[in-house]
Amino acid sequence: MSAAQPDLTLGGVPRADLLPQEVRNEQRGKALVRKLLVGLVILAVLVAGGFAFATVRSITAGVLLAAERARTDALLAEQLTYAEARSVNNAITLAVTAREVGMATEIDWEAYLAEIDATIPTGISLTSIRVDSISPAETSVAPEAPLQGESVATISIEATSQTVPEVEIWLDQLESLTGFAGIAPPVKVDGNEQAGFVVAIQVQVNKEAFLNRFAEETEGDE
Repeated sequence: MSAAQPDLTLGGVPRADLLPQEVRNEQRGKALVRKLLVGLVILAVLVAGGFAFATVRSITAGVLLAAERARTDALLAEQLTYAEARSVNNAITLAVTAREVGMATEIDWEAYLAEIDATIPTGISLTSIRVDSISPAETSVAPEAPLQGESVATISIEATSQTVPEVEIWLDQLESLTGFAGIAPPVKVDGNEQAGFVVAIQVQVNKEAFLNRFAEETEGDE
């Protein structure tokens, strides 16, 4: 047996480029032009896409802005419908507050003087009563004596008696007054058995004597 002989290929397929250099350069130029055209087309597509996207976003933003403006206008219109009601409510609130502040120091003096009259011992007759009280803008008056408390009013009492007045008994009974804050010294007793006696007492009244009518109504409304 004879060994198979391998196929040997020496060299390649013979080729020959007979095109002139000018033709070859022209072909390269056309290829470059085609690439540039493709690039321009891609760039134009990108620019157009970006413009379209920006346009869509602008339109969407405009629509949303118009919707928010319409909603705001609707809310303002609705608020205007309640403006008069709010104005009336504010006026009522202001009036109630002013009434509460203005009447904060209210005391039923008729009833209070009746309480004082009930404390007077037999044989003593009232001749004058003067009341000095704080205004709603003022605060309580600090005590001037150790046994006194803060006061909001002072009642100056003058009375007469044909006999020696029972002042100690009267002072004890005055302590039962509503809002009693003490007696402002000194308690004066002038006179004699022939001419009679004059008694001068100053009663201090504290905040417990306030009626607080409108404050209670306000708390009840809340």
